Amino acid sequence: PLGATAAVLDELVLRAPRRATIVEVSSIKAALEPALERARHAGVLVLCLHPMFGPGKSAWGPLTFALAVRADEAREVELVRALLAHPYARVVAMPFAEHDRRMGWLLGLAHLSGMLFASALARSGLDAAELEETASTTYARQKATALSILGEDPALYLDIQRLNPHREAVYAAVEDALKELAQLVRAGEREAF
Repeated sequence: PLGATAAVLDELVLRAPRRATIVEVSSIKAALEPALERARHAGVLVLCLHPMFGPGKSAWGPLTFALAVRADEAREVELVRALLAHPYARVVAMPFAEHDRRMGWLLGLAHLSGMLFASALARSGLDAAELEETASTTYARQKATALSILGEDPALYLDIQRLNPHREAVYAAVEDALKELAQLVRAGEREAF
């Protein structure tokens, strides 16, 4: 679980020889800052990597890794590229503080959208079979995405929402967008779409 990553990192640092390198792959980085600082003081380099794909991803397509850089970008990118010697591996370096902001939009919003879709349907009063018998292509795609999200580890997705310090900005944007779209639809202003 993401909430336990800092304690695991602390334990690894205690066991690591000085000048060791640890690679952590958590989806949210801000909660790790105190443990990362303790690792730095102990002389242990921690590379903050985030694979931007799940276990079902084919190795024959782009494999993007977000690298949350804490110190020397060139050195950290070089170490990660050596570790990920794969023809389709792509490393995108960004400042450490930028990682969670981006993940709020890339992961948080995507997960939230799927959860909102499923939650709204559950409140529809319609039976799933009724929806399925007349399902549109758009509905089927959205349902598949929502099922994929809801079929994953719910504790992980909750932690991705809960631990991201930028979540409130995402939630505020969703709330504002929903209000604005509802107002436009009520007013019949199709041009705004």
